[in-house]
Amino acid sequence: MCHPNYSSHISTELREAMTYVDKVLQPEDIGLCESVQRGLKSFGYNQGRFVVDRGETELSEHAVHHFQQLVLNALER
Repeated sequence: MCHPNYSSHISTELREAMTYVDKVLQPEDIGLCESVQRGLKSFGYNQGRFVVDRGETELSEHAVHHFQQLVLNALER
């Protein structure tokens, strides 16, 4: 199957953004995710999947947990 070549229609700005995502952002994200996974396996980590503080401040992920519970409840119906 022949795929059309749209590269001539991509602006310079979009091409630069795509290169940035490919060369900088994605490798950073991969490194961060791998680091978090190593940290979760360490003996120094004592919480669950989410960072939750008692005051539910902006440092806490209580809203993410709540949203995921809503999705889970909807899927279980």
